[in-house]
Amino acid sequence: MRPLSHMLTNAFIILGLVVTQVSTAAYMVYLSPFLSIGMNPLFFVILVNFFMFEIMLPFAVIFERSKWPARLSWKLIIKISSIALLGATLYQVMLISGMKITSPAIASAMPNLGPGIIFIVAVSLRFERFDINCWFTRLKILGNMVCIGGAVAFSIYQNPSSPPANSVDSGIFGGWFIGCICLFGAVLMVSFTAIMQAATLMEFPAPLSLCAFATLLGTIFTAIAQLLIDGKIDVGTSTMDLWDVIRVALMSGVVNSACLGFITWSVKEKGPVFVCMFNPVQTVASAILTAVVLGQSIGLKSIVAMFLMFCGLYEVLWAKTKEEAAFPQTTEDIQEPLLP
Repeated sequence: MRPLSHMLTNAFIILGLVVTQVSTAAYMVYLSPFLSIGMNPLFFVILVNFFMFEIMLPFAVIFERSKWPARLSWKLIIKISSIALLGATLYQVMLISGMKITSPAIASAMPNLGPGIIFIVAVSLRFERFDINCWFTRLKILGNMVCIGGAVAFSIYQNPSSPPANSVDSGIFGGWFIGCICLFGAVLMVSFTAIMQAATLMEFPAPLSLCAFATLLGTIFTAIAQLLIDGKIDVGTSTMDLWDVIRVALMSGVVNSACLGFITWSVKEKGPVFVCMFNPVQTVASAILTAVVLGQSIGLKSIVAMFLMFCGLYEVLWAKTKEEAAFPQTTEDIQEPLLP
């Protein structure tokens, strides 16, 4: 029988992850109109990362200063830099670019591919227990497959326009396809970021500090990228002045700081696979908000696809809960990954 404190912690993490995913969905729907008028994704990511650093740094200093190492090793610097490049720069740029071309609903559906990728990598690095002869492992595999299938189906059914029979290269379909490629790239980036976070938190158990330093480096990396690509730091739209963009970025920074801080702490407590299995909540919330706010319809096939994603989510969560109760002694082994 698990102690009450453990049950309350689990309930808090589950509720917090649900709220985090709903908040992220609302953020995507809120951001979509600004992207449609030509706001430069690179410039926006620079501002958001900078505001996230400014917001999280004071909390990191107050609550986690004692956990900072006296001297940063090169290994830790490389890990934090990798998290910044993959998560704070490449992930956000690909996500926002893909959402600009497709829609918030599809942008929220694509991350559901993440749990499958993370599960494979986590098993390889011993972050996740794996025994093919165990029913819990089989259920986790099946749940991931169902969730991924639902995500792919949802992305196809939410395609705003199918290509004409005589032209595969239609502008709308081509743009949708490129947008999905960007979103899939974002999924790969965030998947590897989650694994890197779990590995780094073993050596540097300060989630807020890790996020703060990563967003600072992400600001620098993204600014360098825009200088190389555009030759200058530019807003990218003439219909919004700089102060309007700053206000939008500041609100995004507040939302992202809260979500990222909680997600990173949850990765430390429960592991990357558990956290990423809540992505379907974001998909459903985004689809509903997109239908209400932006007027995009949701068909019966899309609803069935969302149902499949939730079935996969429930299956994995049930299997992991039973596995933790049946094999509590394996926790220490999993906390010693192969990643150096």
